[in-house]
Amino acid sequence: MSALEELGLTEPEEAVYLAALDRAKSTSDELAAAAGTSRAGTSRAISVLQELGLVTRLAGPLVLYAPVRPDLAVGVLLRQREERLGQVRATLGRLTERYQAATAFAGRYCAWLEQSFLRPARLADLTRESRRFYRLGQRDKLERILTRAAS
Repeated sequence: MSALEELGLTEPEEAVYLAALDRAKSTSDELAAAAGTSRAGTSRAISVLQELGLVTRLAGPLVLYAPVRPDLAVGVLLRQREERLGQVRATLGRLTERYQAATAFAGRYCAWLEQSFLRPARLADLTRESRRFYRLGQRDKLERILTRAAS
């Protein structure tokens, strides 16, 4: 995977962008020929590249496109990607806390089961409780675990 694909560009978008970088200004047909992409594919790629700020349409009677300086344009994409990664890192912490809490509650639930039912006279009750728990939906299972873990 190329560095530009890591930033979210598809192969055709990357090919059109590289073709644009090789020229000061180009028509979409010139970019299609240089990139080896279809007219429709080039048109889609140009739209995406414009949205990302990598290519701009020049003013004038002829429709021409020019690349934006890579250090500026790609730098913006990198900062956006870094912001999204920061958000993922923040979410990861919350997900880890949630997992740890659920694991702790499940451990307490297991301890409650052992304390309540692991006596020869209560094994039938353990079987009933296990079957009842198995049939519960996910939300009800979590509620049952929380209720029993607290007792």
